[in-house]
Amino acid sequence: MVGVASGQGLPPAGLPPSAAFTSIVHAPATETTFTLDRSMLAAADGFFSGQDPEARRVAAGLTSVTVHNYHYRDGASYDSGAFAALDGDFRLAGYQHLVNANAHGGPSTTDLWLRFAGANVNSVVVLTRGDRNMSAIVVDCTLRPLDLLHLGGHFGIPQMAPGAVMVPAQPPAGAVMVPAAPIERQNSQAQSQPAVDPPTLKHHTANDPQ
Repeated sequence: MVGVASGQGLPPAGLPPSAAFTSIVHAPATETTFTLDRSMLAAADGFFSGQDPEARRVAAGLTSVTVHNYHYRDGASYDSGAFAALDGDFRLAGYQHLVNANAHGGPSTTDLWLRFAGANVNSVVVLTRGDRNMSAIVVDCTLRPLDLLHLGGHFGIPQMAPGAVMVPAQPPAGAVMVPAAPIERQNSQAQSQPAVDPPTLKHHTANDPQ
């Protein structure tokens, strides 16, 4: 189903409404939204019939995928303060924010928010911002963190660029959002109950050692 959405809530519960995405750009947008629910994703299982079992296992962990595409005819000018407020809403809803540590002012910017249920990810939001287009992909799922790498290029989810390393973003500081350095893991013997660090997702090619 493809249609125009305005101010609709996004599943699962706790996510900021879709209007929160448009708030970070002060320009009129043409919005197109589509959702793949569990039955549609099951019907798409044939797409993965030629894929390796690992890719099919990842696809089976998806509950729904919603894609919001925004087009700005006159160009998109992003409001850093509104973006900081959006990120704050995600954090209050229990999400962890990751950014590409190797991004250097390219044509688009990708932000990733993850929410965990134990060791698994149960919700993913990918926001890509370009000069004239912005996309927000919301994934309701039960996946391991590294399973997310298999989703790139499918269901509207952008493929991670070679060399991309997703690291925790710093909490909003005023209107400025900057990437933080990767968090070093604690020595396992330093504390009896060491804190769990947010995941670091790194792109791998087929030639990399497993």
